[in-house]
Amino acid sequence: MDDTILRHGFGIKDQQILKVKYDQGRIDIYVRTKDKSLKCSGCGSKEVLRKGYTERSFLTNPIGLNAVHLVAQVQRLECKACGLVRQERLSYADPKKSYTHCLEKYINDLLRSMTVTDVAANLGMSWNTVKGIQTNVLKLNTTTRYNRR
Repeated sequence: MDDTILRHGFGIKDQQILKVKYDQGRIDIYVRTKDKSLKCSGCGSKEVLRKGYTERSFLTNPIGLNAVHLVAQVQRLECKACGLVRQERLSYADPKKSYTHCLEKYINDLLRSMTVTDVAANLGMSWNTVKGIQTNVLKLNTTTRYNRR
């Protein structure tokens, strides 16, 4: 399946689409990291062996009125260089977050003209999650601004 929608629509590289499901206003895009892009999250070596995977679901930008979820096969990798067995590091989402960086940017743009409550209702997310994203962006902007001086 063609991966250009990931690159152009969501800013996600090095992933391949396995399948797409559509069900009652929700689009699930099943993805996995391409073999050539797998590397150890500890030392960065590309000499790794697959040791299974777990599926994680990430909310990303909607397409029209449809919620879009990336269902990722997060690979468990054994590194030949350092000997560690770890999960791969995903470039498009932070650990322990259930949404993508692209959605964070989208929410930040919406918050310039909408309230937190309106954005949460529009995206079907909790108010606390949207407020947390706004707070993180504000902290990042404040820290960056003061570190430049």
